[in-house]
Amino acid sequence: MALDPNRWTLKTQEAFAAATDLARRNNNPEVMPEHLLLALVGQPEGVVLPILERLGVSPAVLRNQLLGAIAKLPKAYGGAEATLSRQLRDALEAADAERAALGDEYLSTEHLLLALADKVGAGREQILAAMREVRGAHRV
Repeated sequence: MALDPNRWTLKTQEAFAAATDLARRNNNPEVMPEHLLLALVGQPEGVVLPILERLGVSPAVLRNQLLGAIAKLPKAYGGAEATLSRQLRDALEAADAERAALGDEYLSTEHLLLALADKVGAGREQILAAMREVRGAHRV
C-alpha cells in the first residue's frame, strides 16, 4: 500500500513528484527523505506548515538545513533517472504504518511528516498533538 500512488492524497502525490524532480535537478542518483521533506515544506497550502508552526519549527530554518543536507548528497551525471533510496522506502513504510494506526484510508502528508519526525527534530507524540490541533478528528 505505501508505494501505491492511488492510495495517496493529492498533496502526497504532489510532494513525491516534487521530491523526485528536486533529486533530478540536483543530479542526485537517489530520492532521499530530505528531498521529500523539502517538498512538504514547500507546500504553502498544505497541512505540514501549520503543524511545524505549532511545533515551533521555523520552516525557513528547516528549509535551509535540508538544502544543506541535499547539497552534500552524492551526484551522478549522465541522465539516469533518480531511484527511491532505501531510507525513503523505509520512510514510506513507516508513514503507511502511521496511516493505519490513525485509521486513515489514504496516505497523507501528515503521515509522511510523522515518519520523518527525526529530520524535523520533533518527537512523534509532539507531532501527533500538533496534528490533532490542526486537523481535529478529521480522517483522511
